[in-house]
Amino acid sequence: MSFISEWCVPKRVVYIRYGEDVTIEDFQGVAKAMTTYIEEGDPPLVHNIVDYTDVKQMPTSVFKGAKALSHLGNPKYGWAIIIDAGNPLVKMRTSIMAQGNNNRFRSFETLQEGIEFLQYVDSTLEDVAWDFPEAQPE
Repeated sequence: MSFISEWCVPKRVVYIRYGEDVTIEDFQGVAKAMTTYIEEGDPPLVHNIVDYTDVKQMPTSVFKGAKALSHLGNPKYGWAIIIDAGNPLVKMRTSIMAQGNNNRFRSFETLQEGIEFLQYVDSTLEDVAWDFPEAQPE
């Protein structure tokens, strides 16, 4: 699997970072991990920051990608914050996948912009410590 996942704000915000080559199996692995994070998370919602900065390839079938991300329909799932580093391919595909599931979704070029937006839409995140993993996906 070419991703890492960890709480960056315990029980509230999950950080996922994909490697260079994202597959449907990676999306399925993320869905499984996110389902567990959502179950373990604190109410009202568990948000997700998904970092595509390193991505060079991803599945061409947007439908299969959206279907593999089964956690997107969970009512306890909050905002999906996509970090796309200005990559138009990532921006287009992730937008279509998120909209197909009627998710709260926003795309940003930098991690800092994504954090600031989450703090704006969820005031409970304004004064929390953010801790991002140093590990890189395989």
